[in-house]
Amino acid sequence: MHLDTANESRTVTVVQGSGTSILVLTFDGNPVSLSETATMNIGVVMRDLAFNNFDPVTGQIITDGQSPQVISAQITGDNQITIVFSESIPISFSSFANFELTAGGPRSITSVGTSGIDTVILGFNGEAAVIGDTGIIDILPLVTDSAGNSIDGIGTVITDGREAPLIAAPVITIPANGATITTSTVAISGTSEANATIEIFHESTTSLGTATADSSGNWTFTTGTLADGSHSFTATASDGVNTSVASSAVTVTINTVPPPSSFTAWTQAVIDLRASKSASFQSTFPISTDAEVNTLLAWAGNPTAQTNNAALDEFGHMYSPMKRWNERADLQSAFPEASLGADEVKLVTWAGRDTVLANPGNSDLVPHEETYILLRIYFLERDDLRNNDVFNGADDASDPSRLYCWAASSVDSRLTPHQAFYTANCVP
Repeated sequence: MHLDTANESRTVTVVQGSGTSILVLTFDGNPVSLSETATMNIGVVMRDLAFNNFDPVTGQIITDGQSPQVISAQITGDNQITIVFSESIPISFSSFANFELTAGGPRSITSVGTSGIDTVILGFNGEAAVIGDTGIIDILPLVTDSAGNSIDGIGTVITDGREAPLIAAPVITIPANGATITTSTVAISGTSEANATIEIFHESTTSLGTATADSSGNWTFTTGTLADGSHSFTATASDGVNTSVASSAVTVTINTVPPPSSFTAWTQAVIDLRASKSASFQSTFPISTDAEVNTLLAWAGNPTAQTNNAALDEFGHMYSPMKRWNERADLQSAFPEASLGADEVKLVTWAGRDTVLANPGNSDLVPHEETYILLRIYFLERDDLRNNDVFNGADDASDPSRLYCWAASSVDSRLTPHQAFYTANCVP
């Protein structure tokens, strides 16, 4: 027996089903495609159970009884879909309906082409299909193969056959690697692919948040509050489908304590004293922020702290008003320049008021009342003393030792009750 198609004649090699009304034949040669028809030559060697020979037959038509199938339907270009069928079938614009992409919505087919005998390429309108998009399309039953079998293509699912483009790692341009930052937050800037989502990581593992690059690829991000010390930052970029590898790390040192030269001598004296204290004391009084330095100065304004720490003696009268300043928002508002002990002239002048010294709530000032009364007179009433270079040390209120010499012999009734103190502390 032979099976003949338009392209090839094949010989039947196996016959199964003897004694039944159905025979299954296996033949050699190339596979017969689903769209092919064939003729078959049946010889006289076939008999029924009564040994009646089967009359020789030539030209029996072997037909295709299987419907064509969709092997794949994929987005293969910005505005292109490629559909592979199980066999060759005629396709036209009218073969399709209800074409829609998940991200792009309904679309219209603008072109129909073929590639080989089983592949159809469709063009469609609208914006380019986004990477990773999916969709659905109806291939109508009117599509049939050459044997008249209709396709079952309603609701054909479309997937994205494109490889998503890789996205390059962003580059952190600010701060420079190895930089020292004097604030507790770090402003990070860099470049990346345009419109990418940038995720910033601390020490390579902890996400700090995201930023969005602009159309030129520039992005910025500011961290939350970080402790003083070394910190490492990396970043990744994402286009919504792919995420890049991490950028090169940038390591910075945060040091929010101003350099010693920026502190007044009396403020630096307390900071130096703190450095000589125990780790527990230093933990109790950190100095990473202005507020923390002011808290340390307030501690130094406590009479007990001054009694127990000889290093505070020289500027004791500068610390006591800072204790009150740190406790009272009204003083902070009235004398903002006193922060960090930077300029205490107005604060010390306030401390010399009779009403202030008489107030039990200001008892921390009393151990230095002789100095505050004298300095108030000096700043508010005695231009002659302020214009005398002999008393220059008192100009910032820090060193009134020579002013004590003048006060020791003054006949001002506000000073005479304290002349013994002025005499004992006069430094000619």
